Amino acid sequence: MFVSELSMQDPHHVFDQFKAGMVGAFALGFSSSALTDPPIAGPILAAAKQRLWPHLRGDEELTTDQSGHLVVFLASAHPLVSRHRMHGMIRSLVRGSFVTATERLTLDIGASWVRLTGDEDRDDERIRAVIEGATTSLASRDVMRYVRRAPRPSNRA
Repeated sequence: MFVSELSMQDPHHVFDQFKAGMVGAFALGFSSSALTDPPIAGPILAAAKQRLWPHLRGDEELTTDQSGHLVVFLASAHPLVSRHRMHGMIRSLVRGSFVTATERLTLDIGASWVRLTGDEDRDDERIRAVIEGATTSLASRDVMRYVRRAPRPSNRA
C-alpha cells in the first residue's frame, strides 16, 4: 500500500482516518533553478512544514514522501472547504522567503489535491496521481502564476 510509504505509523491508521477527507501534495522547487536540480530538502523542507502545521486540525496529517513532496491528509468532508484550506496553505508557503544560514531563498510551489473515495485501492492510485500532479504543477509554474495574479485584500473602506 502506497500510504505506508508516506507514514511512519500503521498505514491503515492514515487511510481509515481520512476515508471521508482529501489528500493534497505540494512540490517545492527553487524559483531560479532547472527541473533537474536536486529536490528541496533539509532545513528548507522543515521550514515549509512549519508553515503548514497551523493549517492542520485534530488528527490530520502532514508528511513527506521519498522525493520531498509535502503530503497532507485533511479530514474536511466538503470539497469547497478543502479547496479553501489548500489555497491557504499555498499562500503560507509563498508568503515570504525561506532563510538559511547563508542565503534567502524564494521557492516555487506546485500543488494538487483530490478527495479520497474510501476504497483503499482507488485511493492509493489517487495519492500517486496527486503527487504526480504537484510535480506537473511545479514544472508548469501554474500555482505561481495564480499567486502573482491574485488580487491582494485591501484594508480601505
